[in-house]
Amino acid sequence: MLAAALHGPGLAGVGLIGALAAPALVSSKDPSPWPLAIYVLIVAATAAGLARLRRWLWLALAALAGAGFWQFLMAVGGARRADVFAAGLLHGLAQTALAVAVFVWPMRQAMQDRPDRLANAAPAAMAGLVLLSLTAAPAARFGLLWVAGALALVALLAAASRIASAAALLAPAAAIAALAAMRLWPSIDPREIAPRADLDWLLFLRPPVELSWFVAFACAATLGLAAALLQRLRDDDAPPQLAATIYAATAAGAPLAGLALAYARIGGWEISFPFGAAAGLLALGFVAAAGLFRDRAGRDETARLALGFAAAGAIGAIAMGFVFMLAGGTLTVALALAALGAAYVAQRLDIGALRWCVAALGLIVAARLAYEPRVVGDLGTTPVFNWLLFGYGVPALAFGLAARLIRRERDDAPTLIAQALSLLFAAFLIFFQIRHALNDGDLYAPATRLMEAGLQTFAALAFGMATMIVGGREPSPVYRWATTIAGAISGGAALLGLGLLANPLFTDDRLAGGPIFNELAVGYGLPAAAAIGLAIVARGRRESWFRIAAAAVALGLVFAYATLETRRLFEGPSIGLARGASEAEITAYSAVWLALGLITLAWGVVRGSREARLGSAVFVLMATLKIFLYDFAGLTGPLRAFSFIGLGVVLIGIGRVYQKLVFARPAAPPQPAQEAP
Repeated sequence: MLAAALHGPGLAGVGLIGALAAPALVSSKDPSPWPLAIYVLIVAATAAGLARLRRWLWLALAALAGAGFWQFLMAVGGARRADVFAAGLLHGLAQTALAVAVFVWPMRQAMQDRPDRLANAAPAAMAGLVLLSLTAAPAARFGLLWVAGALALVALLAAASRIASAAALLAPAAAIAALAAMRLWPSIDPREIAPRADLDWLLFLRPPVELSWFVAFACAATLGLAAALLQRLRDDDAPPQLAATIYAATAAGAPLAGLALAYARIGGWEISFPFGAAAGLLALGFVAAAGLFRDRAGRDETARLALGFAAAGAIGAIAMGFVFMLAGGTLTVALALAALGAAYVAQRLDIGALRWCVAALGLIVAARLAYEPRVVGDLGTTPVFNWLLFGYGVPALAFGLAARLIRRERDDAPTLIAQALSLLFAAFLIFFQIRHALNDGDLYAPATRLMEAGLQTFAALAFGMATMIVGGREPSPVYRWATTIAGAISGGAALLGLGLLANPLFTDDRLAGGPIFNELAVGYGLPAAAAIGLAIVARGRRESWFRIAAAAVALGLVFAYATLETRRLFEGPSIGLARGASEAEITAYSAVWLALGLITLAWGVVRGSREARLGSAVFVLMATLKIFLYDFAGLTGPLRAFSFIGLGVVLIGIGRVYQKLVFARPAAPPQPAQEAP
């Protein structure tokens, strides 16, 4: 290397290759890894020094690659011999420090906006090989050296990220190293935890050995990293915006992730009040950190950024405390209220980072719902005023208010997530309240009768109408999709539930109520009214296909209600098809269908609804076909004559209506009189 400094880079390359290849030529009956580690470190340091002197960046990279090759061999060999593990661990730490000195230290005065690739990649690559040493080492290698090496690696990466803003990405690398060490920490023998030996914990996260060491390492690594980064943000020479964002996000995320991983390994996903208390203390720590930046937040953008992430960390710690100490519906409500609190702070302090905290909490709640939509357990039998209002109503209200608080001129991901969860919880609340009220508190009742099917269909239609009204003329994508999904669900429920599965014509279930006010009014009348309302509200708000679909559902439900109610008047509470029909009942169907045609035609003319006029034509066509194809052969005497006469009168009347009102041409304006010559 000394000769290469005088005679050119070619000699440096040849010398580096020879020096790094020389250990492969040495054999020994009693090999030792320490001379190898020291030798490779000297070679790499010499090459790095020459690279700094002559600004030969390729030489430094080549030396790092060669040292990395030997580090890999020592990391793998550490699984067989303790001395190889120790030498490889210390060698890897030294090479990481050398990479920092070569690629990061020269950039300590540079205030560039974007991270430098080599300044981040070179130390991170060598740090990855150090983690490989920790990974390959068996549990027998665990001890003070293992813990000290992992902690030194985290400290080295954290210090490197503070040295130069161009190496800011080494801060999350340090956090990853800390979490990886916590994950790689050896577990105790499963035979020592007999009650839990049969549990397959997530990622095989079993309790760690040396619990006190584990807790101390977790606190020192994650909290120390957060403190170092927050202190960097308080320095007078504030880093650029992107680097400051990386520092603040890592300072907030590392302790939270470390606490979550510690809970997974020690708490075993069970309710743990000690971890809840730890989360509370962490939240207080974030509050104290936020106080350090509050006075400067008004005039310093970096301080404002740090304040936002510290507040987000406090909210996240509180939410994690809820996770550790609560379960089921209580946990869901707590996370929703935490999201509302984050939205309030974000709005009051105008901190954009907290809006994403709302989104993160919302995604956690969404995952909880996907895992088990039934967030509430024992409810009792009291309708409406039960724990469903707490388990679903409070989150629906909380996320709805959060969406209003964080909404900006243009809806972004946090706002859309909050809106979606608010609507989802509201939909679940309505669905489960109906199930609870009609099944004596049993949400899991297998059977669905006509009244429940009708109320669920009515609720879906009303929900679609409400989302359309609340969304306004220019709704967000969430409201548009909510309206579409609600319409699709209501259409499917009307077709399958009311048309087939719960239809009393096929089930022959006894209808509750009297001749007029009975179960049919709830099962078909209410959904028909809601479908009509949806079709009316959709005018000017949704596409034509949506209005036509809503009108079709409304007409179908009106037809079913009128037909079944007619049969109820003739047959009584049981109206199954197997009971047959009298001639008077058959004639009544024709009259009812023609009456429906006239009523819908009148509605279409008054309201100017093309869909209603088409529905009127369908009703009249059905009545016409029935009279010609069935009444003509099945009826006798006056009833047959009445059917044909009634049909003729109705058709003549409809023709006159279309001639005078629908197809009438506007009168021509009067011509001015011409004066006589």
